[in-house]
Amino acid sequence: MSVALFTSLIISKSLSGLYSGSLPEFELRAFILDRVIEANLPKLFSHFKKHGVRSNMFATQWLITFFSGYFQTEMAATVLDNFVLEGWPALYRISVALLRLFEPDLLQASEFHELIQTVSSMNQPDPRHSILFAVAANEVLPEELGQYELDYFIDQVQSKLQGRDEWTKLDQKLLPSLATRLA
Repeated sequence: MSVALFTSLIISKSLSGLYSGSLPEFELRAFILDRVIEANLPKLFSHFKKHGVRSNMFATQWLITFFSGYFQTEMAATVLDNFVLEGWPALYRISVALLRLFEPDLLQASEFHELIQTVSSMNQPDPRHSILFAVAANEVLPEELGQYELDYFIDQVQSKLQGRDEWTKLDQKLLPSLATRLA
């Protein structure tokens, strides 16, 4: 039953890219999460950036398992319910809410390994978890979520074609029209 449910979720929410070899969907979602953190928690984002921390370094259990590998069963089930109802915005809200609740601890970490260790320990039972979903419900996501997705794909194209002659042609002709069509 659970395999059928999970397979249905993968199909209905177009999640196959989360579970393929190079994890393209995870990289996209981590890129968007970084932008959401930057918009909602600018001080923490700057702190992460200063220490070389990006969400793809700590959010694997958040985004690939929908927190089921991170939280205990009851909390993970609530996250999954929210994802089924709202999709990716629910995971972004919960991620930002979790970071907001632990932001003071994270800002006190003064080195890369301390930050990663603090994020890794945020799943331990903590009184702050009791208000996680209330905080998440009040998180306002940037209106640019769709633009973040487009920015990710443009960055991917640019990085693959960087330094090639084709890049000049593509940059001048294709990307503006692609951006117009996708907007």
